[in-house]
Amino acid sequence: MILRYFDLDRNAPTLAALYFAALFLILLFPFGFSSPSISRDNSVAWSDGAHGVAFGRSGLLIGETPPAALHRRLTSGKGLTIELWLSTASVADDGQARIVTYSLNNWERNVTIDREEADIVLRLRTSRTRANGKPTFDVRNVLVPGKLQHVVVTYDFVEERIYVDGMPRAASARRQGDFAT
Repeated sequence: MILRYFDLDRNAPTLAALYFAALFLILLFPFGFSSPSISRDNSVAWSDGAHGVAFGRSGLLIGETPPAALHRRLTSGKGLTIELWLSTASVADDGQARIVTYSLNNWERNVTIDREEADIVLRLRTSRTRANGKPTFDVRNVLVPGKLQHVVVTYDFVEERIYVDGMPRAASARRQGDFAT
């Protein structure tokens, strides 16, 4: 009986606004946005010994200037090799954890190596891929919590390969293309 007194024509803009506001909040809720003016706990420190950098839950390192020399070498070279020594405390986290990235933002990546649970995910932008480095090259069950691992990623414009602790782990010739883009 309440609907009898509700004038749908007159209240349609209000209902549309409420609908889109609710939809906006529901879709963006999982991303945990924060204001740039709010200080984040950036727990990054050189770890003891020769283990390099230790990251806390929200650790992030950003270069102060664009890596122009790296860009020149990539666009004039014959591929790339990225060598990492890394250890993860856990593989139970939800979503992606960036290990290393050379990108403008989340939508234009030149190269990104992510961790999704125990998997290594490589996004590599070439002249034959999308700007976000898709399709990805996923290697399942690589990372072991608490273990220091040696991971090497190579790409020679024909094949991408991932080695773990000196052993070939996966290879794919699906990507192709150079770094002209």
